[in-house]
Amino acid sequence: MPFPRFRPVYAANPLSRFGYLASRHWKIVALLTLILLLELIFHIRSFTIVRPATNLDPPFHVGCQEPILNTAPRANATLVMLARNSDVDGAVRSISNVQRQFNERFTYPWIFLNNEPWSEEFMTKVTEAGTGAYMVFETIDTTMWGYPAWIDRDVAREKMDDMQTEGGIPYAGTESYHHMCRFQSGFFFDHPASKPYKWYWRVEPDIDFTCSITYDPFIEMAKHGKIYGYTIALWENGRTAERPPRCSANSLRIKRTCTTPQHRFGLQ
Repeated sequence: MPFPRFRPVYAANPLSRFGYLASRHWKIVALLTLILLLELIFHIRSFTIVRPATNLDPPFHVGCQEPILNTAPRANATLVMLARNSDVDGAVRSISNVQRQFNERFTYPWIFLNNEPWSEEFMTKVTEAGTGAYMVFETIDTTMWGYPAWIDRDVAREKMDDMQTEGGIPYAGTESYHHMCRFQSGFFFDHPASKPYKWYWRVEPDIDFTCSITYDPFIEMAKHGKIYGYTIALWENGRTAERPPRCSANSLRIKRTCTTPQHRFGLQ
């Protein structure tokens, strides 16, 4: 008479059943655990940012230059400000400061961009603050500002609200802020007013330089083979730009471009 075989009875608790299966297949569980640990170690070591022992580049100049280094031919460059009519007071403060600390000696032109027509008040006050600098006031075409035709606006609005309420991301629920970021990501350089220039200096309303700039940053960057510079770099909220760093990393990998930890800082 054959010995009766019974199917094992599992406890109602799913964890108990998992423990039973793990005990029977412990080799597979151990292998998966080892793979996960190795992947974690590889990820940490691959994306560790190593702070250089010394500055990668020395400053162009230290201290104020006497005489002021403004005798070289001017670069093909412009100062660019994206602003609204309501930013007039902050724009005036920035322009007055930049003119006093730098541009009165180097006389680069200004370009002002707005997604709406400029008010007479803005143009008058800004022109007065510019102390004779050449200025143009231009508007931004709808193809460069607003939603692309293929975007579902209802879904976009829902996602923006989620980022604001659940993610706590500053300005995430402000539609105009998204349009501004999209424009600043590259469209500004394709604007007809920017086309004649090779170099640009982006100036924000309400900024302030506390000392004089007595050399030409455009000339120095060209001389030293630099193409991009900034005065300060801030940590970004990871949820505001999750995809661009990874897309950039994938592109570098596909093109087999050698990278350093500094190239991969956005993935941390």
